[in-house]
Amino acid sequence: MSLFSRAENPIDGAQRETMRNVTRHVCDMLQMNCVDAAASVVYERLQHKAERRRHEEKDKAGGSGCWVRDKGLYKTAHPVFTGIIHTELFDEGHAKPSLSFVIFSKYKKRQATARRSYKEFEALHKKLNKKVPPTVKLPSYRADDTAMMKAMSGYLTSLAKFDQVAMDPDFHRFLAVEKRPDVLGDLIFGAAFELTKNDLGVFQRIVYDEPPQAMQQLALEQIRRALWSSVVGACPSSPRARRESIKVAQSSMASIIGEQVAPAWDETRASLCPVRTLAESGLAHPAYRDCVATVLREVRAHYAKALASPAEAQAVALGKTLARALDALAPALAACAAPLATELARATAAARQLVECGGDPLAQDFCTRFHGAAAETTRIISSELAPRLPSLLRELEPAASGAAVVRALLSLLARLPDVASAALELLIPEVFMPLLAKLLEARDTAIKSGPCAPGPLARRLDHMAWAVLKTVDEHSFFTPQAGESAWFALLGSASIGGGSSATATTADQKADRQQQQDAYKIAGVIEDAARRLQHCFNRGLFKRCALDFGQLLYCCALEAAQGVGTDPAAWKNAVDAAFIKSYDRAFAHARRLLRALLRCVAAELVVAPALCRAEACVCESVDMSPDQWTGRGVELLRAALAAEGAAPAPDGCGAERFVSAIISTNCIMTAARDAIRSALERHVTAAFDQHLWRLAFPADDNKDDSDSDGE
Repeated sequence: MSLFSRAENPIDGAQRETMRNVTRHVCDMLQMNCVDAAASVVYERLQHKAERRRHEEKDKAGGSGCWVRDKGLYKTAHPVFTGIIHTELFDEGHAKPSLSFVIFSKYKKRQATARRSYKEFEALHKKLNKKVPPTVKLPSYRADDTAMMKAMSGYLTSLAKFDQVAMDPDFHRFLAVEKRPDVLGDLIFGAAFELTKNDLGVFQRIVYDEPPQAMQQLALEQIRRALWSSVVGACPSSPRARRESIKVAQSSMASIIGEQVAPAWDETRASLCPVRTLAESGLAHPAYRDCVATVLREVRAHYAKALASPAEAQAVALGKTLARALDALAPALAACAAPLATELARATAAARQLVECGGDPLAQDFCTRFHGAAAETTRIISSELAPRLPSLLRELEPAASGAAVVRALLSLLARLPDVASAALELLIPEVFMPLLAKLLEARDTAIKSGPCAPGPLARRLDHMAWAVLKTVDEHSFFTPQAGESAWFALLGSASIGGGSSATATTADQKADRQQQQDAYKIAGVIEDAARRLQHCFNRGLFKRCALDFGQLLYCCALEAAQGVGTDPAAWKNAVDAAFIKSYDRAFAHARRLLRALLRCVAAELVVAPALCRAEACVCESVDMSPDQWTGRGVELLRAALAAEGAAPAPDGCGAERFVSAIISTNCIMTAARDAIRSALERHVTAAFDQHLWRLAFPADDNKDDSDSDGE
């Protein structure tokens, strides 16, 4: 090939047609799932709004002895938290690799993950050039992905510190935390996109900004699987010519996919609009909502009964195998947990002493000691837990031949050291020390302010709550960020690029796909655990303690104002007693949440991958068509309307159209999945309770917390 000659396109006419067909198939499937998921998402969103309204009305009710917060005080400027959690090096068939950065950000209550290239960073820097000082410079591009990740993350953090940048719409769009114009539409597409990925067997993170971009990436992944190895094989052998041919092939693929996706997305929106309008107008009517709730209960009851026997067989096999695994691994698991358990007990006692006697939590060596315990746990995982797994897997292998769910358990056990290491990354003591310090600061401020009447005290408590809750909100970023980072650490980009091997058999490809599915589900459990852990500590402990403390002080001012008077010593005793009581109650609540979370996450690590494998063999003998429920739904709806003397909902919402939209394939699959999950969870939880938790929590306090949640 001469210097000025144009590289040949290795994609022939037949491959072009195959690419068009694959793209059309992906778009058609996504369109069908959007229509299928629309009504369910609308129903769930309306139910969530109704539940939230009930909580708000309960809060407003208050009472003469309750401190009612002035929530208008909390409207203030919100900082932007952002950081790079992962880098991805795309090396598509020996073309010039390109480095992209996965960014996790939080602004107000919005959290988002975005993937950006270095060129997009350059464009952002030009837009924000006048809003940042010259000392903030974009790092130069380097091939070292670890060094670039650190440098670019520091650059983003520096930008977010400037108020002009933190409020800039371009910066929000870059981080994907801008206010979306159609939140409900995004929820519908997100649900449909996950359904489509599951239908196509795509088990990887696809980060996108807009729906057409998601459709393009999903179609590209399917084309890579089907054709990429043959396209690369048709490229010239010369490195330079090969690189240029691959660039042409990539450009041609993008053009073919783009031509199909743009009109397909317009068609999807057009087909989605009437279904969405139908669901929204119908579900605004109480009789329609009651009908939906009744039919859904009947659907769940039907599939719980129909799937009971096959689901129970899979669950029994899973429970028995899990019990054998726990018996074999119990000594190693106990050894792994011992350093952290010892350090957590010591830190808990030290924190309680600070609450009672005062002091500076930031001056303690909590973090150093905790990281030392985590390092010791990591060493024990490598030296004691990991060596036991190969022999255990060989011992349990025969059980996998009789039940598909056992294969998922073996997949989890093979990854257990990596899963345990990823879970350790979620424990960040640096997040909790400033929150404890802020609580102690609020206590000291209340003492120094002295006693006063309930009215002025309520205003002081508003400011105290605002300061604590602002700190809680600022520190609610780091644990979910660690969860996102753990997700990529567990799954990474192993399934991105390349396509399927040309020499792989169908059985090998199926096994590899199932392994990817297992890893995807396990990583999702760890990611969700990070968000729940953040809620457990930030809201379950610190926010709850602050609000309970304020309520106790307010009651103290109401009931014992004459007794306290202006005596500083009496007021200090009252404040100390209220603070210790509120901390103890909040800590007991957080401990129960944490133990429940630990149980739930452990069970979900087993159930999540097993559920996917159980569905295939359990549901095949049962009628999953939604048509069988349409008549029943119409009958219930007409009876409900006649009983109330109500007219049909507006916009021509007919009973048949409405019921067929609500009782969809997605609704039926959800009911079946819930039935299978219930059986699996029952046996998995029993195995954990009998073989592990009775050793870990011999004196577990499971009594319900009667106090209000303070949300």
